[in-house]
Amino acid sequence: GFSYSKTVLITTARGFSYSNTVLITTARGFSYSKTVLITTARGFSYSNTVLITTARGFSYSKTVLITTARGFSYSKTVLITTARGFSYSNTVLITTARGFSYSKTVLITTARGFSYSKTVLITTARGFSYSNTVLITTARGFSYSNTVLITTARGFSYSNTVLITTARGFSYSNTVLITTARGFSYSNTVLITTARGFSYSKTVLITTARGFSYSKTVLITTARGFSYSNTVLITTARGFSYSNTVLITTARGFSYSNRTTI
Repeated sequence: GFSYSKTVLITTARGFSYSNTVLITTARGFSYSKTVLITTARGFSYSNTVLITTARGFSYSKTVLITTARGFSYSKTVLITTARGFSYSNTVLITTARGFSYSKTVLITTARGFSYSKTVLITTARGFSYSNTVLITTARGFSYSNTVLITTARGFSYSNTVLITTARGFSYSNTVLITTARGFSYSNTVLITTARGFSYSKTVLITTARGFSYSKTVLITTARGFSYSNTVLITTARGFSYSNTVLITTARGFSYSNRTTI
């Protein structure tokens, strides 16, 4: 039940073209195919497609595409699957002609509930932008996500968001935002919670463009009735103001507050 075939085609007269097709199969369910295509006359193009399958559920495919004539483009796609539930895919895209763009997508999954995905995007032509998204999950309730965004063209902005959760009730999130173009602003928010009733949050805000302002808020609570909060506020532009407020309470009726104002 073995079968092998190969087809080759070459043509020229300076507009060169080459094609190669290979196919292999066996009685045990194995299959292999490969297709190659090359053309030119200075508008070069190359394509390569590979497919492999087995009787045990394994599958592999790969697609490559390259084109140019100075507006270069490259694409690559890979896909792998198995009978045991494993899956892997990878997609890459690159284009240019000086307006450069790069994108990459990765996805991994397993039969045991694990999942990983990543997306990267980069574009420019001097208005640069970069984005990165990562997501990880497991069958045991763990989850992690991370999103990054950077843009510029001199009005710079950066954002980063992280989120982590577990099956045991733990949660963590962190958000960062930075913007400028000389009117600078920075914000940072952190939140942590647990299944045992603990909670922590922190918020920071900074803005300027010479009318400086800084604000910070912290809040902590527990399942046993303890609470702590701290708020700080600073503003200026020569009319300076400073404020700091602290508040503490407990489940046994204790309370403490302290406020400072300037």
